[in-house]
Amino acid sequence: MDSFQVGWLPTKAFLYTILDAGDHNFSSRAENEFHLNLWLHSGKVYHIEEDAKMGWLYARTKLKVISEEAGKKELSKCSLSSTDRYPNFPLSRNMEKSPPKY
Repeated sequence: MDSFQVGWLPTKAFLYTILDAGDHNFSSRAENEFHLNLWLHSGKVYHIEEDAKMGWLYARTKLKVISEEAGKKELSKCSLSSTDRYPNFPLSRNMEKSPPKY
């Protein structure tokens, strides 16, 4: 998010963070790198879903905004990623190539 590594997203996991209103760039990386630019409004909760599909050698990724209702439904099936860095980010401005070892 905005060139800061918020965390890694394994299967059935989620990340979260709290941001100021304004323009933000969310990105995910797999075989490809996908960017989603959003203008965030104050006091609103946004749910961004990562859609990963098998590519040539690795999974390909895509991000999309989903409704609050759909987001809550999906979150109920997931757990917080152990790599979520909120509230301790920004730790890195560079997207690492593999998850950190804890």
